Amino acid sequence: MKDDEDILDARSTGRKRLRKVLLNLVKAGELEYCCNNCGYVPSIPWNVPSRSGDILDANHKNKNWLDCDPVNGEFLCRPCHYEKDRATEKGVAKEEYNDPYGYGIY
Repeated sequence: MKDDEDILDARSTGRKRLRKVLLNLVKAGELEYCCNNCGYVPSIPWNVPSRSGDILDANHKNKNWLDCDPVNGEFLCRPCHYEKDRATEKGVAKEEYNDPYGYGIY
């Protein structure tokens, strides 16, 4: 696994890491595979590999893509994820920070 300083695209890597953490919780029976906002259950089961289609997104609540603690993560359907991301300005979270892409990394 790469050190955080060696990551070229923190957003993509962070989403993949958090998704894996959340899916492990689903596998262990500690988390349901449904949208945390509206309760939607996708047609593609959690254990079927899929990079697109009817799946849930892993959302970082604090917008820090390198913070993959399960309490910072949640599953959201695409419409809820879109709505939540548009609720704040791009890259704005509780603490101010910036990266070259206009998003944020602590």
